[in-house]
Order: sequence, then C-alpha cells, then structure tokens
Amino acid sequence: VMNTTIKSIKLPDINDEIYRGLPLAEIILSNGQKQLIPSAITGSIIEVNNKLIKNPVIFENNTYENNWIARVKTDNLEDEISSAIIRNVILFGNHSNRKTEYKNQLKSLGCIVNDTDSLSDIIRILNEEDVEVIIIDATNFNISEPEYIKKIKETKPHVKIIVFDTPNSGRESLYRNHKIFYYAVDPISKKELSDLLYSVFCIVKDNVTIERKVSRFLPESVDRVRIINKFGKKVTLLAYNNILQYNKGIGSILLNNLLNKAFPLEINHTLISDTINDEEGMQRIMQEKEKTDRIIILHTDNLNKIQGDIQKSFQIYKNICNSEKQMITISIQPPDKECATKAYDMVTTRALAEIIEKEIVKE
Repeated sequence: VMNTTIKSIKLPDINDEIYRGLPLAEIILSNGQKQLIPSAITGSIIEVNNKLIKNPVIFENNTYENNWIARVKTDNLEDEISSAIIRNVILFGNHSNRKTEYKNQLKSLGCIVNDTDSLSDIIRILNEEDVEVIIIDATNFNISEPEYIKKIKETKPHVKIIVFDTPNSGRESLYRNHKIFYYAVDPISKKELSDLLYSVFCIVKDNVTIERKVSRFLPESVDRVRIINKFGKKVTLLAYNNILQYNKGIGSILLNNLLNKAFPLEINHTLISDTINDEEGMQRIMQEKEKTDRIIILHTDNLNKIQGDIQKSFQIYKNICNSEKQMITISIQPPDKECATKAYDMVTTRALAEIIEKEIVKE
C-alpha cells in the first residue's frame, strides 16, 4: 500500500444496510490491486463522502475531516463497541518530542495509549490489563543491549513488540534477536503507523484459516444444515451456488461454531450445485416449509455491490397447519471474477459466518 497511490474508491449507497466485518468500501490502487475496508459497525448508511469518488487521493492524507467514508446509523452502538477489538497499547520510552508525536498519532488512530518510561509500570500493566502490543520509542535510548525485552517476554510471552529507532543506531540486530514483531527507523509516517496497527490487530488473526477434515467418500459442498436452537426452534439453512464448503471458508467456520456449541446438527453433503431459480432448487424450499420453523436461504447473486456485501429479505408464510413461519433470504455479492482464489478474504469470510450463525441461533 505504501508504494502505491489510490486510483479509485467504491462507496456504499445511502440507505444501504451494512454489517460489521463486511466491506464498507473498496479501494483500487494504481497497480490494479483491490483492498477492502471492513465496516466497524452494523447499521444503515445515512451519508457518504462523495468527495472521495471525485478525488480519491484525499483518502491517503489521514485528515479525518476530509477522508471519512460514510455516516452510519446504528440502533445498537453499545453492543457494537463492546464487541469491537480494543487497540490497547503501551508506549515505552524516555520523554521526548518524538515520543509525544507517536502518542498523539496512536490516539488519533483509535488507540488507548499507556504512556510510561518505567519497566515496572509495563509489567504492572501487562498483569492488570489486556494489552497485546508494546511500542518502544528507542530514539532517545542510550543502550547497547535491550535486556528489558527479556523481562517483558517473561511476563507475557506472546506480546507483540514494535521498536522505533534512529537510523544507524547499531541496535537493530540486538532487537531482532529477541524476536520482536517489527523494527523501523525514524521518521515513521502516520500512514506507515496506520498500516502497522492494521497488521498487528487484524492481519495476523485473519490469516488463521480453519481447515476441517472431510471423508474422501463425502463431497465437500454442503447444501443443507438443520439444527434445533436453544429456543427449541427447528431451523434449516439451504445453501446454493456451492457457497458452503465443509472443509474451508464460510462453511467450515460456521459448522465449527455450531458444533462447538453442541447444537443438534444435521449436515447434508452434495455433488449437485443448484440455484434458487432451478426447479430442483425451488422444490427444496417447498419441501422444507413443512419441516421447520424457520428457513434461511443462502446464495450468491450479482447485487452490483462490493464483493461480500449482502442483502436480506424476509417473508412470512403459512404451512399446512396454518401456522405462520419465517423465510429469510441472504444474497451475497460473489467474489470478483479476477480473484485468483474465487474466495472472500478472511475478514469477510468470518463476518459472513457470524451473520449466518446469528440468524440460525436467534429466537
């Protein structure tokens, strides 16, 4: 990202429903690559920043008065905040103008900053709070061996340590020998710091793929999942267009979550890929209407949106006993045709699995 410029940006439309973890915007870089910006909250779009479409370079300036993407109305802001990842960091170093600048930049990027120049304070904070990242401003240090990193690692072995140092300090190899997460030399731009925080808090977790073993006698594709949720409701998920795979992607994450919660679960593997418009596909829906309390239909469809965006529709119907039932259709914008893997990125994949799971398990 740092060596390219933004060529164009695709934004949502006003009144669009967006979901936490699914794409809010899509950036096309000068080298042709695309980057998705996931939404931090679920809600309805009430305003978009059209200036970004006319002049996408604004987005690179990190002046938040100008490069905001959209205004979102949400009915559950407290829940959204409580489920968000908190960027709680420790900033360690001697007092200096550079350290103050780092502190202000970290705060502007949404971090809770624990500022200290004491190793004992670091150990105390690590023992008392949920902190995964320590940023060390070594630009004002006069040391030859960073022994304090050993003590930090002894307290919290998996903490990620980032070091900012002066050019030609001669300390890089000493720090790297302690298996720090990242080493950079001053000056550190705000854009570089933003990319670094994304790597620390997002990319590492998102690259953890879930792979499930499947019998060589069973097809990988799943077209039906039935459960009885904790409210005693019989729920059927009907999947089309091979959107659910048992051993990878959305299907793997979704089924793993349901199995871990010990729901009574029935999974149907299939070799046949149908759509909701096929005769077989429509017949499957009709057959399920008499067997379940709620039907969820999951399929891909060209919505002219960003890949991974979804639209939900709801329908009330009556079964043969004249009881009212609900059918929910979740349509997902498929991955771009030029996408080499024909799959969604892990942020989108996990968010889609979470959204589908919520529909299955709710009352």
